[in-house]
Amino acid sequence: MRVTRETLKEDVRDLERPAVLVVENALYDWQMIEALAHLLGCDDIVDAKQGSRLDVYNGGGKDGASRHAVDQIARFARTKRVVLVIDSDSYRPGERTASHTQADAVVGKGGQAHVLNFREMENYIPNRVLARQAKKSNAQARMSKRLESLKKLSPEQRAHFDMKHGFKGRPKKSAEDSRRKPRHAGKAGKTYAVPPQHGDLYEGVDRRDLIILQDGFGTDLPGHFLQEVQNGGISERDLDGLGLGAAQELRLMLEKIRKVI
Repeated sequence: MRVTRETLKEDVRDLERPAVLVVENALYDWQMIEALAHLLGCDDIVDAKQGSRLDVYNGGGKDGASRHAVDQIARFARTKRVVLVIDSDSYRPGERTASHTQADAVVGKGGQAHVLNFREMENYIPNRVLARQAKKSNAQARMSKRLESLKKLSPEQRAHFDMKHGFKGRPKKSAEDSRRKPRHAGKAGKTYAVPPQHGDLYEGVDRRDLIILQDGFGTDLPGHFLQEVQNGGISERDLDGLGLGAAQELRLMLEKIRKVI
């Protein structure tokens, strides 16, 4: 972009504004991004937020986030210092979802956007964090059992598993999906439901592991992740253990945030 005497006033005004990071949930998503920034040597992102050079906006879900990102882009005259980071909500590897369409719209307006390759932010949380989540002995035993079943999933299966809620209950289905029965089993307490949108991704997974994974790992995972990173108990090697180029992708996401600061 060329700066001229005629554009200088607008260029300076754009640079004086705080950069804008728009996420679906400003609490949990920022906890994840802060943890990853510390872990991957991008502390300048955290410094920018603390120094009011980066504003983090809560979109209240991906639809609100994408709309808000477009609104924020319009506030910049020439240098569009806005980045959108959202979950893919993908059920299968490589699936294109509504998130990608929304991200394309933001990029088309001049902003930056990153759609996660994995299903959600929580899918990038290493097993070491999950292992330390439970404090009480009975909860630790259940968590240990659940974690062992999670470890049996392939990297692709783990990347698209609902980390927060697991396979519990029956998913909402579209008219097309209603013709396909979700996989489920047995008595109360020994049930599970794999959403049909996953296709055959979880074929071959032992029924006992699907039952164990029906509960997921809860909604407060980002906070645990941040705490473990701050305590020095997690390293980049833990991200590498997720496979599928997770660490490289997350570096790319952080670089997009850096680019607008």
